[in-house]
Amino acid sequence: MAPPIAPISPQVQQLDGLSIGIGLGATVIGGICQLSPRHFFLPTSPASVFFNVGLAGAALPMLWNAVRAGDRLFFQKLEKCEDRRADGLFLAGALTGLGAVLLRGKLHPAGRGLSFLGCLIDITHLLYLVGSNRPEVHQASKPQVLFQLGLTFLFRARRPKELPPPSVPAAKPSCIRVFDPSEIQRTTECLGQGGFAAVYRVRLLPSGDYRALKLFTNVDTIPEVWLREQAVASQVAMVDSPYIVRVDGFVSDEATRTGGIVMEALEGLALDTKILEQRGAVPVQKAVGYFIDYSRGVSDLHLEVGYIHRDLTPANLWVPFEGNCKIFDFSVAEKIVRRSRRISPRAAAGTPDYMPPEAYRDFVNFDERLYQYSYPADVFSLGASFYETVTGRKAFSLIRNRGIGEDLMADGSLLEWFYTPPPPLTNFFHHMTGPQQLALEELDQIIRRSIAFYPDGRYQTADEMLAALLSWKERHRTLTFPLSSLVVT
Repeated sequence: MAPPIAPISPQVQQLDGLSIGIGLGATVIGGICQLSPRHFFLPTSPASVFFNVGLAGAALPMLWNAVRAGDRLFFQKLEKCEDRRADGLFLAGALTGLGAVLLRGKLHPAGRGLSFLGCLIDITHLLYLVGSNRPEVHQASKPQVLFQLGLTFLFRARRPKELPPPSVPAAKPSCIRVFDPSEIQRTTECLGQGGFAAVYRVRLLPSGDYRALKLFTNVDTIPEVWLREQAVASQVAMVDSPYIVRVDGFVSDEATRTGGIVMEALEGLALDTKILEQRGAVPVQKAVGYFIDYSRGVSDLHLEVGYIHRDLTPANLWVPFEGNCKIFDFSVAEKIVRRSRRISPRAAAGTPDYMPPEAYRDFVNFDERLYQYSYPADVFSLGASFYETVTGRKAFSLIRNRGIGEDLMADGSLLEWFYTPPPPLTNFFHHMTGPQQLALEELDQIIRRSIAFYPDGRYQTADEMLAALLSWKERHRTLTFPLSSLVVT
């Protein structure tokens, strides 16, 4: 005959009922969030308050389960232990699930492992209870374990959508057109000049539509550059985004040994020119609007084709006369390797004043935390450009007479350059009211997180930075920051 089961005290029953009620509410929230867009999972999203309530609701039942199982195992002040093995599994599952939920609130990478381990422990506990011949012990019943498993699963540390998506369907590249040289009528208007190419305004025949042509001369002497430009442009053409310059196709002329990339002709100004026009800075609210668009464009580039731009400077960010802001010039863009989530091969490229520390080989050798060269690199460049747009002053300014490929850490100057944070935004504005001061401090925190030294200290995706800017804009939409209040340095 089985020994009698010790009765459960009324106080424990009341706390058990309260725990189940809170857990049921958390289950509903967790289910909604699992079916929702990924912005529910960003800590800076306006919807994060709803999600955080669910996190707290999931943590409380697990904490109570851990207290109850721990008391039965070690103290037996509330209840007597009826099955030490079941109580041990219940305690382990509760503590692991609680740790996973707490780490999930901070998007800590260890939360994924704990979530998996917690689910595994709870499943093992369930199998043990199902296979046991003992009468049902209400101290650790199957419904309770199943309930705990559900909470651990629903609030598992789901990784933000930052990995490259599945490969683009093969039919998509066929949309990229190969132009005949006779279809391109070049004008005398030069829109820009680079190391290997110049950008001209051209007209398509017979339609008469205007486009921009990035023209490479003597392509037979730079075959690797030309092939790389075509490969990157083919990928960019697959991105369906109103925040990225549209690539229409290619043109190649063997007679003149030239090749070119045909793109949409943008009407407006590059952001660096816009900054110069606006007394060395752009009004804060307008700048936030610009970088909301740029963040969307960078997010589309990351998520749709798995590329990072690597040169997001004011010179490569476009401000139109009307419409959306766009990013352009993908000359040094690189594909993220799916397995390692890094670009390969690692090569220092970009504009030094806007390059993150992980872009430098010397820094990687100096600190293994800089090994990750992935999507947060573009977040760093966006943050540095944003700071300059608002203040008219570069966040970092590297000595220009030193090459990127040299050992820039020989005298420690580069390390000091990156570790020295720029002055806060409030240093550049005077006669601010209390709400204006607070808004600038909050915006300064967004910038400082985006330009953190280590990649894991930044926003991990452009979506996270976008959510922070949208939240800031919504909360401070009635405030203005006139340029007359900007301290000119």
